[in-house]
Parts: sequence; C-alpha cells; structure tokens
Amino acid sequence: MQTKISNETSTALQSSIAFARQFLFLSTLLISGLLSSCMPQTDLKKISPGSNSTNSPTTNNPTSTTTNNTLNYIQDGPNLYTSIINYPLSGTNPLYLRGKIIHEFISLSTGNQQICLGLRLLDSEMQKMVIVAAKAQTFYNFSTQKKEWYYLVNFSDLESNTSLCQKTGVINRINLLYPSLSAIRYSLENLCASGNCSKTFYNSNSLEAFTTSGTIVSSLTLTNLSFKFTNSSTNNSTTPLGCTTNDTCTSIGYSCCSAGQCVKDLQLKEGVNTSSAEYLQALQDILANPNNIYQYPQYYYLCSVNTTQPSTLS
Repeated sequence: MQTKISNETSTALQSSIAFARQFLFLSTLLISGLLSSCMPQTDLKKISPGSNSTNSPTTNNPTSTTTNNTLNYIQDGPNLYTSIINYPLSGTNPLYLRGKIIHEFISLSTGNQQICLGLRLLDSEMQKMVIVAAKAQTFYNFSTQKKEWYYLVNFSDLESNTSLCQKTGVINRINLLYPSLSAIRYSLENLCASGNCSKTFYNSNSLEAFTTSGTIVSSLTLTNLSFKFTNSSTNNSTTPLGCTTNDTCTSIGYSCCSAGQCVKDLQLKEGVNTSSAEYLQALQDILANPNNIYQYPQYYYLCSVNTTQPSTLS
C-alpha cells in the first residue's frame, strides 16, 4: 500500500514539473513577441556598405591614402596633385611620385628601378628640358597597413640629378625625340641664364619617364602630370627678406612674415639635413598623412594662419 502511494506521488510530481516547463516556455515566447513588436524595424535591403548613414564612422584625415583614384600623383608636403603641380623655380621641397601603378612598377624590380623624369618647357623663348632623378623609396603606409613604394624627386639636387641622368643613353634619346631643344638642365636653379628668369611662370609638358639607359618607360602613365613653375625675382635671392608684418610679404608673393623674415608656407627650411634620421622619420609621417607636416615646424616654414590648405585627390 505504501509503495502504491509513493508511485502515485512521483507521477504527480513529474506531471507538475512538465506543466511548469511548458508554461515557462510559452511565457518566454509571449514576452519575446511583445518586445519585438515594440522595436523599430530595419529594412536590411536598404543598407549598403557605401551608405552615408549618420551612424557610420567618419574620418578627419584630409588626404586619404586609400583612395580609389588610379592616377599617379605628386605629393608636395600636405598637397596632392593629379594634374598641374604648382612649384616655385626657387623651390627646394622634395616631391613624391606616388600611386598604385608606381608602387607595382617598383615592386616588380624589387626596388632597384631608378628612373629619370623629363619636363619640356612650353615656351617659345626657352626650348629646354629639365631632367631630374627619381629614386625608389619605401615606407609603411599605416592607412593601408602595407609597405608602399614611391619615387623621391628633388629639382634642387643637381648632384643626384646629373650623376643618375646625365647619361649618354638618356641624352641621345631626348635629342632624337626633340631635336629642336636648345639645352638640357638638371636643376631649376640653372634653368635660366645667370639664374634670373624673366617671366612670372613657365608651363611644362607632361612628365616623361626614361630608364638610366634611355629607354622610354611608357607603362607608368604620367600624361596627367605637368608643372607650372612660378617665378619671383625676390624669391631668387639667397638672402631672406626681413619683415615685421604679413602684408609686407604677401604683397611680393610670399605667404607670411615668420620670425622676422618673409617665407613660403609649408616650404622646407634652408639648412635642414634631409639625410638625418630625425628628418627621415618626419618624412615617413608626412607620407602616411600629409597633414602631419604641421607637426614639424623645425623642418618647414609654417605660417600662424594656414594659407595653404591640404588638398585631396579627386
């Protein structure tokens, strides 16, 4: 009799547990349904990876190095150019020739492909061509998290330009292509007689690339890049022009008065050791983000009011 009562009690207990579990499950479903009906619905089909959603992360980087632009471009300090590069005849700033095609071209040669760049001046009174060395360099691009190859170009580095590009093969090629040229120059400083150019600016034809043996490098696609060399008689002076106000400087083509002398904004300062480890590190920072130039007043002239705004690739 006692065994029968125990079995009946056990059966009743199991039934109660099963009913409680079922009730809990149904209650959970009911609560979930009520909560989901109160939440705003989102049509996932209307959201794309390129959506300008206000919840999307934004960047303040003025010059994105992950641009989809396939054109090669020139970087001068914080400014990027995909067409006409404005550059002073007296300029000493190094320039950086960059782009996907440039990177791939140098990568295929494992960084050993040095080239020469040529610019023909479009001036009836000056049938000359400027030839400069383009040295393969590399840095770690933190935007893409990859190593990037580029070409370093310096119009004022006469020694490097002549040692690399004043070659028989290069000269013969240029004379064959342009027999009417009056002269070949390897720096802007000696472009004009006695270093004094008469015109306010000189336009060039598109960049041309040659190997050091004189072979045309057509695969680099540089036809989108040309130069406008600006000239100011005061800029050709090696003595800094003294000043007390910005107006004194801006009236003659400078950007501002800095530390008592007229200067060009974002230009490399005279006397900077461009081979020092400190400068080379600054250069890597500027390559990664051109706006970083403002962190290095020891190397570049920086006006108190930014007269030259960083540009972006189109």
